[in-house]
Amino acid sequence: MASYWRTLRYSATALGAIEERILISDFSGRLQFLNYRAQAMFGLSNRDVSRYRLQELLPSLDPLAFDASNVHVDFCLEAVRLMQDGEARLFSVTRGALRLDGETQPSGFVWVMRDITVEQSAQTALAERERFWSEVLRAIPDTLYVQDLSAGKLIFSNNNLAVRLGYSEEERGSDANQFWQRISHPDDL
Repeated sequence: MASYWRTLRYSATALGAIEERILISDFSGRLQFLNYRAQAMFGLSNRDVSRYRLQELLPSLDPLAFDASNVHVDFCLEAVRLMQDGEARLFSVTRGALRLDGETQPSGFVWVMRDITVEQSAQTALAERERFWSEVLRAIPDTLYVQDLSAGKLIFSNNNLAVRLGYSEEERGSDANQFWQRISHPDDL
């Protein structure tokens, strides 16, 4: 047990310097250590932390994450929503087994919480922007045909030219790119 605490003390310096929130628990989920960022987030000190189980701090965490039979399997749960400074934040939570001093059996878990709020917002904004422009490109009455000349590859085409040339819906198919590949002369590609 002394080597356990010594290892934690040595690790505390390194763990305190990183952006993520690091929590260390035993197999039952009882907390043993929080790095500085986790202490600030949960309002706990390492003197008080052993009174808490991780489930109390992260109630939405899947109970299977604490299953000792899965100890050798890393666990990742995306999108745990928590309030921080009065604002809802989104965190990814990853669990790894903690092995000390060459032990073959893990002695607990290391939990890494990474704030993914900004990433999720950016992904949502990008998806909305892609959807908007996709709708615009498909709705305009003009014919659009984008081709990579160096690779001789069709990148995008809407169906307007095929409609104007009189091809039926069955002839066009659902994929305008495949349609243009089928009807184009090889020298035109």
